[in-house]
Amino acid sequence: MIKKQNKMNKAQENSFYLAFLLIFLGNILTHILEIPLLESIFKPMIMISLLLYFYLKSKNTSFKKLRNLLILSIIFSWFGDMALLFESPEKPYFFMLGLGSFLIAHILYVVSFYQMTKKQKGFVLTSELHVLSSTFDALLIISLKCCKCKEFFFGFKYN
Repeated sequence: MIKKQNKMNKAQENSFYLAFLLIFLGNILTHILEIPLLESIFKPMIMISLLLYFYLKSKNTSFKKLRNLLILSIIFSWFGDMALLFESPEKPYFFMLGLGSFLIAHILYVVSFYQMTKKQKGFVLTSELHVLSSTFDALLIISLKCCKCKEFFFGFKYN
């Protein structure tokens, strides 16, 4: 049985969407324009904003264990992002730390979604969270250093 959801009002949701869009665009622009200081500010804010949104939308659910698994997944994704911010040829262990954090996050996501399919009732991620997670996935793909984004969009090679 599900407790009554603590609904965010429309103004709060719209404010969140606007803030998330600004954070998302800020991250992409600072990456494209190669502004590392601002990128190191915007990148962690993506997962923090997703965590806040999920926390507020699922605050009163009766599926506490499942909710906590998803929160832990988001936190490990944030750890991965933070580790990759410090990665460099002189500090390759940050890459491995980030990779390990993402691995743990994805294992927790798989366990969470498996648990959700077993329950089948009530606790379903909102369509907004699906859109946000898809947006985050797109951001990850764009942000990968091995991609040729700048070459494709701007006609010069990406290092």
